[in-house]
Amino acid sequence: KLKFAKNTKLVIDGTLYAEGQENKSITFTSNETDPKPGDWGGIIFNESSLNSKMEFCVIQFHSAILCRSDSLKLNNCIIAEGSLAGIIFEITSPTIEDNIITKNNVGIICDKSSSPTISHNAITSNLNDGIECKGSSFPTISYNVISNNRRNGIYCYSGATPTISFNNITFNGSWAVSGGGKLSSNFIKGNREQGIDAVDTRESLSSSQYQGVENVESARSSAVAEAGVRKKERW
Repeated sequence: KLKFAKNTKLVIDGTLYAEGQENKSITFTSNETDPKPGDWGGIIFNESSLNSKMEFCVIQFHSAILCRSDSLKLNNCIIAEGSLAGIIFEITSPTIEDNIITKNNVGIICDKSSSPTISHNAITSNLNDGIECKGSSFPTISYNVISNNRRNGIYCYSGATPTISFNNITFNGSWAVSGGGKLSSNFIKGNREQGIDAVDTRESLSSSQYQGVENVESARSSAVAEAGVRKKERW
């Protein structure tokens, strides 16, 4: 377990290799006796960082993980209680898979023309949006469970154009998807307090559970069985 003092952060200009085991995670956390979100600054992967890998790690009580490196591999981690976001992508296009991203202010922020592939994650119970897309970002968001976030499942600011496919987007406090995005083969249910049995199978650009998107096709009436973390959840 690595504990960080208040107002410190871990800046990676070279390579960070942190590979735990399924039953023995490496934890990056606060050094406070009573830890809170934002106690430490988090981890910054700069553009010069090459081939960093985090697997079976827990990152918690940070401000955010900031990724500016295309080569980061982030798999099978728990990212929790970040005061700004679980993870922020800027000008980068890595792939993150099989992570649990929960109880952050925002789960994931894609910014500054970033285009990450976000696949097979559980993005749940974040205090605001599950995923925010801004700054002309164009992420590929597929096979995730995006649920029980206090605000939107996915929120798109002007100029962002995510591709959103084969996700289960359920029971978010506000819209499943708002402001943009190309939707295909998603299962959308119970958002905006529409009821536990309210499945949205319409293919218009706005409905009772999403609004202002670019395109909708092949809306599903049943959940995507392959969506979500492919290994046993540990949170």
